Amino acid sequence: FSQEELPYHTAEATIRNTVLRTDASLDRHLTYPQEAAAYIRHHAGSVVLVKSCNVDFTFDNVRMEPDPRGTHALIHTAINSDIAFMVRVPEGQRHPGQKIRMRNMAVCGDILHEDYQRDLYLTLEDAALTGKIFTGTADTWNALAYEAGFPSFAIDPEGYHTVHGSHLYLTGSSRWTVTETSSLHELVLEDTAQIAPPEGKRLAMTVDGVPVALAAGHYQGDIRVTVS
Repeated sequence: FSQEELPYHTAEATIRNTVLRTDASLDRHLTYPQEAAAYIRHHAGSVVLVKSCNVDFTFDNVRMEPDPRGTHALIHTAINSDIAFMVRVPEGQRHPGQKIRMRNMAVCGDILHEDYQRDLYLTLEDAALTGKIFTGTADTWNALAYEAGFPSFAIDPEGYHTVHGSHLYLTGSSRWTVTETSSLHELVLEDTAQIAPPEGKRLAMTVDGVPVALAAGHYQGDIRVTVS
């Protein structure tokens, strides 16, 4: 595919009735340059890693077990380290993005959406998620690249104003237990679904900085769910 065609292609998969587990203790027999090694360490242990591409994945009755010695991420999106495929989404455009559906399952881990050039659409269908959801921006990606030791992977965000983010749809009897402060661009909470804090904690939500009651509904903007 050409560089013009590639950004619009989507990888599709359905995974059912299995276990996906990572082990961050496995010996590595390959050596990488310093920056590449730092980049790899950053996403070590993530169960599903998506790098600068579109996906449409359905997980049905799947156990997902990230190694806690790594990122503790169930789903982790990032900017690709391969410059040939680090295709910047042009200003004002939206590529298909990353569509993730979890059905009939209960998982514990985080959703880390660091690919600020695409939207992440996460749908829980009679599923339970315990963890945080992080929505990154060009600025947070660049800050991460410098902090984690791969500064040449930073991308000049000048003139890039399109807002992409994480979209969460809680349907049926789904439940999200929020373990740490989380950020979203869109939230759809059905009457039968729940958002709850860990035991002994409280939740508060703001949309574009304005406090909003955490109730069933459709919310869009800079959404923050804080745990205290």
